[in-house]
Amino acid sequence: MDGIYVSGEFFRVLGIRPWRGRLILPEDEVGACPPSKAVVSYSYWQGKMGGRELGAGAALTVNGGLKEVVGISSPP
Repeated sequence: MDGIYVSGEFFRVLGIRPWRGRLILPEDEVGACPPSKAVVSYSYWQGKMGGRELGAGAALTVNGGLKEVVGISSPP
């Protein structure tokens, strides 16, 4: 899938809350080269991930790199 890279403040500034798990945090920017965490939209989680709970092994290939899915944004 295609994705965008965001800063640790991205979701806070937009006022977006997590539906499950957590969102990207400023701490995720420290020492991560390349960044290894991802947040998916609620609709992507439902449609492409089957609405399964996040846990160990919840990962996606984003822009050619493997990312751990740490959260789901709230539904529209």
